[in-house]
Amino acid sequence: SLAEKGFTSLFDGKTLKGWIHGAGDIDHWAPTDGWKLSYDGKSQAKDKNLWTEDEFGDFVLIVDTRQPGKPPLVRAPVLLPAEVPHGMTPLVDADNPPGRWSRFVITAVDNTVTVVLNGKTVIEKAKLPGIPRKKPIALRHHGDPIQFANIYIKELN
Repeated sequence: SLAEKGFTSLFDGKTLKGWIHGAGDIDHWAPTDGWKLSYDGKSQAKDKNLWTEDEFGDFVLIVDTRQPGKPPLVRAPVLLPAEVPHGMTPLVDADNPPGRWSRFVITAVDNTVTVVLNGKTVIEKAKLPGIPRKKPIALRHHGDPIQFANIYIKELN
């Protein structure tokens, strides 16, 4: 299991405990079915992304996502404080069709990030200059409905 491999869950399936959320987010970011975090794309908050309360150094983050509707362009479902540079385009298209879950495994070490999507490396050791040593993580708002599940992190020492 992921717990045996040193991963900690960032989402309890029932509440937004551990996530910064304001009045404008309520009802838009919502736990559903006891294991999914559903977002309707319509947050009224100033910052529509959902950020962790905790900050993390080097880490491996696992997150499953599913888009109920038509597929948007490949857009990272997770955000580090420095917006991902435009030059960081996916190496391969590894997205699953709409309605199917996709698994992102994101490794951040120093100021680089590697993204594996559904077992394929789509971004390899892309540099994020100026990224802080410790940082919160956000689930991203793109204006489209999206679901998240199995959100796990393991800090690397």
